[in-house]
Amino acid sequence: MNYGLQKPYFSASYQVAPGKLANRPVEGKMPDEGQWYEDGVSYGRNTSINTYFYGEELTHVKKGETYTADAISANRHIGETHFADFHRYRLEWSVKKDDAYLRWFLDDEFVFEMLPETLAWTGAKMPDEPMHVLLNTAVSSTWGFPAPCPAGCACDCYDCGVDACNCAMPGGFCDMLPAHYEVDYVRVYQRPDEPTEKIGCSTDDRPTKRYIDGHKDR
Repeated sequence: MNYGLQKPYFSASYQVAPGKLANRPVEGKMPDEGQWYEDGVSYGRNTSINTYFYGEELTHVKKGETYTADAISANRHIGETHFADFHRYRLEWSVKKDDAYLRWFLDDEFVFEMLPETLAWTGAKMPDEPMHVLLNTAVSSTWGFPAPCPAGCACDCYDCGVDACNCAMPGGFCDMLPAHYEVDYVRVYQRPDEPTEKIGCSTDDRPTKRYIDGHKDR
């Protein structure tokens, strides 16, 4: 693992909630022995453990609704070509008994693997519920923005078009706008002889049709 990973990077991440409340790694530092994030993970070339995001506490007005979300992830260095040309990002996901895993690849090269024992620290299991694929462009002050806030900047707004707000943006960020995120294709493969791989939002072991029908307006 390369712990001196430089930006920019591609992050392969699995997030689970509720998470582990105690004995958590400290953000920006390697986990200590006995902390979760220790078993069942492996890394490919130019890939390192993501020490900058172990999850966070998601605070809600009602204290009983506040919970901790855990993140298990790895960062892989990428270069200029990843912003100018098409590349293949792949996730292999198996919940088959005795052969469950999540594996990430970049241009068919292995990046990161997570096994069920990784989740044992949080009391979770390998996800087997129906899910969907989401492709989007997201900009958040949580990722890559100046920290601490630059001197003389209030950092209470983020807007490239307003002088009082663009000081809070990362250097060179506003010069990249407008930007475009182009997707050439998305493909989903399933093994026809594997009963754990199913299609649809309401499967026989995860029936959700009644809920879906009752929330069509959401």
